[in-house]
Amino acid sequence: MKEFPDSLTPSQKAQGRQRYKRYVLFNSFSVTCLMSNVLILYAIRNNMSDFAVACVASFLYLAMPFILLGKRSVSRWGAARSWALFWALRYVAALFMILAPVVANINPAWAQGAVILIGSFLFFAFRAMGMIAHVPMLGEISSPNDHGRFISGNWLRFNIIHLASMLAVILIIRIWDNLQIYQYIILVGTIFGFIASYELTRLPESRVPRDSAHEPILTSLKTIWNTTNYRRLIIALTASMISIAIVNPFAMIALKKGYLLADHMALIFSLLNIAGGIAASFVSGIISDRVGPRPLLIMNLAGISLVALFWALAPVSFLPILVGLIFFATGLFSTGVMVAQGHYFLSAVAESERVGIGLFARMATGFIAGLAGAAGGGLLKILGSNIDAGLGLYRTYFLIISACLIPLFIATCRLERLKEWKIRNILGLVFSLRDIRTLFALNQLEAASDQAEDARNVDKLGAIGSNLSEDALLEYLGTSRFIVRAKALRALQQIDFGKNTTKILLDEIQHAEFTTAWLAAEILGERGTREAIPALRKALDSEDVIFRGKSMVALARLQDTDFFPEIKERFKQTLNPRVIIHGANALAIMGDHDSIQLILNKVSSEPLPDSVVDEALNACTTLCDCGDDFYRLLKAYNTSHKQGLMILHDIIDAEQHKWLDRLKELIDKGDNIEELRLLLLNISDKSLSPYAKEVGEFLRSLPSEKLQPKIALCIAIILS
Repeated sequence: MKEFPDSLTPSQKAQGRQRYKRYVLFNSFSVTCLMSNVLILYAIRNNMSDFAVACVASFLYLAMPFILLGKRSVSRWGAARSWALFWALRYVAALFMILAPVVANINPAWAQGAVILIGSFLFFAFRAMGMIAHVPMLGEISSPNDHGRFISGNWLRFNIIHLASMLAVILIIRIWDNLQIYQYIILVGTIFGFIASYELTRLPESRVPRDSAHEPILTSLKTIWNTTNYRRLIIALTASMISIAIVNPFAMIALKKGYLLADHMALIFSLLNIAGGIAASFVSGIISDRVGPRPLLIMNLAGISLVALFWALAPVSFLPILVGLIFFATGLFSTGVMVAQGHYFLSAVAESERVGIGLFARMATGFIAGLAGAAGGGLLKILGSNIDAGLGLYRTYFLIISACLIPLFIATCRLERLKEWKIRNILGLVFSLRDIRTLFALNQLEAASDQAEDARNVDKLGAIGSNLSEDALLEYLGTSRFIVRAKALRALQQIDFGKNTTKILLDEIQHAEFTTAWLAAEILGERGTREAIPALRKALDSEDVIFRGKSMVALARLQDTDFFPEIKERFKQTLNPRVIIHGANALAIMGDHDSIQLILNKVSSEPLPDSVVDEALNACTTLCDCGDDFYRLLKAYNTSHKQGLMILHDIIDAEQHKWLDRLKELIDKGDNIEELRLLLLNISDKSLSPYAKEVGEFLRSLPSEKLQPKIALCIAIILS
């Protein structure tokens, strides 16, 4: 026997998912030929009663206690090989059902139905023995953050292949409408089934499923009994499976016998049922990992209740479009329930307990749902003795069933909440194109192996700018590359993030110096996150000058007034151009008029690059409420001094300010700086500007040679 590793590597998980996809391919063909409505129609064609047909449909659930026999096999041989063994045996049982028409020719009439009953029971019993390995194996080859997508993707592949193969079956039955063709269909199904069984033997697994299967049954039962969530889980899964068992097969019976349709016509509606399953798988794959399994389970179970209500009020006249929509909805909601069940189980049950808890979950839900299905057949038999056969019989049945579904729905709603959305928010997706685009993008993101792919993924999410991308963007903050993390932070800056992101950004400030700490500081300052103040104060001592400057601005935005004097002092003492730029912007945000002199002194006293001077003067004029005018002037002046001086006429009224022409002349010639300083000083003494006093004090202390043309223009705009 092969040795099982303690856990699977990512590459082994990926290999397992690929092999599982091949299993799904062959198993889907097999299911089309052996389960669902084909088997029901085969039973009807063999003259079995409604009660017997209902029993055949219920064996899917009634045989689930046989799952106990599968537990021992998993503990000895592992999950994958046990699953493959019992899967092969069930196809041997399927071959037995082919003999039903043959037995009818040589034995009493009851023997024909007995062969189908025995064969189908064994078929589903061996299926139950193998199904104990199903969910644990899905958990083995998938990861917690993609359980929903993986399960939904498999359901999508299954339903697409199921749809195509069902179409082929319908065409075959339409051309050769006889009992023998059903035998051939079952034979083909067994062949595909044996191939699917072989694929299961190749699935990789760790020792976890086998160790979990060693857990005594009583221990698992005690765990369920002592864990409230596990008890509610078993009850909810049972309730939802009962709902499917007492609605879905009887819908096909009602269609076939209530409207008296031919087999191939009934199977056409099965196609719509499968199409609904495809739609459910596709939608679940996109949203399930984001919105959570519980609300999806509740919503889909409510949908099944609406299907039952339709059949309770079904029109007497056959309306193909309406009935087709109902069969589509039946497939949609039933598949949605199945996907949500598996997702919730993997999310709520610990990995080491999945075999034991799964055993009881499968057994309880299957057996009780099977009893419910058989009871539904019994109800039909009782009603048939009092109501004439026809649509009225089935309408009465579904009216009773609709009432029974109410407590089942309530039981499902009592499931413990996981990380999930509210149902109204899920329904709101219908009206939010941006959120839908985000979910599509999240679903299509590649498991990137290099920074370029990660960067492209972040760009996609950032371009959409939906809050739904928050969790995905946070994952990218865990990468080791600055470019990816910076893009993720920029994308988060565009959305309304929550407390978890705030906590992570605070951590970035403390531990991402020299990389993305400055971005986190900028974002927290913009969002008004006052919890960041202590870390931002500490950041003013950082050797990362970008981080230091951004922290100044953030503290100003957060109105940390107690620390404003310290920021001013840091600005006054710094010689770093980048800190000067951010410090000037911080002073502008503070709105303290005393900072006007501080900024002008810094610009005039230090030999700074022109671009730094521009930034600081723009901050100064912003502080004086004339930033837009100065920005327009400086933009033109940097391109053409002459053009910039011309714009002064658009900003300053020459009729009211007689000094304008002389000012322009002095700045243009640049040969008499002292006269320019005295002119500006004279203007400040006469100006009514609330900032004239600060400007005047600056000019009095300024050596003439330090008065640059841009500083003169800045002062002129302020004083005007």
